[in-house]
Amino acid sequence: MDRSSSQQLPTEILPNMSWRKLSVLVILSIFIMFLTNLAAIGYLNRYSINYGYWTIHQKWNLLGQLNSPVDWLILGDSSCSQGVIPSTFNIELNQSAINLCTTGDMGTLGDLWMLEEYIQRFDAPQNVLVVHTYDIWYRDFNPVRLGQVPRPWNFWENHTFGNELLAESKVRDATFLEHYVPLFSQKKSIGMIIRNTLAGNHNPFIALWTIGSDGFVPALEPKPEVVVAGEQQQLDFVSQNNFHVSTLNDQALQATIDVAEKHNINLYLANAPVFADLFAHPAYQAYYQPMQVYLQEIADQSSNINYISAVKTFPAEQMQNPDHLIMSGAEDYTRWLVEEILLTGE
Repeated sequence: MDRSSSQQLPTEILPNMSWRKLSVLVILSIFIMFLTNLAAIGYLNRYSINYGYWTIHQKWNLLGQLNSPVDWLILGDSSCSQGVIPSTFNIELNQSAINLCTTGDMGTLGDLWMLEEYIQRFDAPQNVLVVHTYDIWYRDFNPVRLGQVPRPWNFWENHTFGNELLAESKVRDATFLEHYVPLFSQKKSIGMIIRNTLAGNHNPFIALWTIGSDGFVPALEPKPEVVVAGEQQQLDFVSQNNFHVSTLNDQALQATIDVAEKHNINLYLANAPVFADLFAHPAYQAYYQPMQVYLQEIADQSSNINYISAVKTFPAEQMQNPDHLIMSGAEDYTRWLVEEILLTGE
């Protein structure tokens, strides 16, 4: 006799699943996913580990929370965000200032849109300072990045070039995911946060960076080894490329000039701080000088525009990379900027 035939194997009994129960289960799953995604939006707004995304959120939030006008609107990229101290303008000029500098990938379009929103809320500022590194000018703008801007859907319709940038449905779809579905668009960052938290290497409720009420993002730790390594990377770039300006960067800068002329704004264009050894290299100079010519030609278009063509250089011990300063460097750089601004009025 076959032994197996005398033993009855266990049989799995499946519960009855009606369409109603299935519908409730699906709806409940969608609701939980919705709440989780909503929590992720709020969490990443404050604690993202992506420096660029974090910066965009903080600076646009700061603009949205601004309650009164300022004398100086400071715009630009991350070299400016941690390089220009607004309180120095108050000390040296007895004028208020706010640092709304974001990232290089936002280009001059980010400057333009922040200025436009500021004017919509407070009327035109008296002065605008724009600070960019040499290597933002060639970059093409990815409109999907606008999904990181903490503003209502379709906010771009109130801004120059907005409708053109978001004209294609696939771009709007990608921007929607970027803005409203971080569980998908930022799954790598979320995964890294979870892994590092479980490993005990990260406190998920302490931001990796700090920002003052005036928008300044201080950096305290010098990284001379990163500065030197970055120097070689930038020398490789300038040796293999010629200076050029992307179409949108040029158009947005021209539009910013139009706004300055329309509202009689004093617009100052300034060069970002640079590692001294890098700036002295002939290959860097060969790339950099055409940029200075371009910006001077821009400034020559209007009496409202001033280009500070001088360059403030720093040792590696005051920097975190070839164009980002620590606190002591930012103090020196901002005082130098104020001196240069005063010289333009003589």
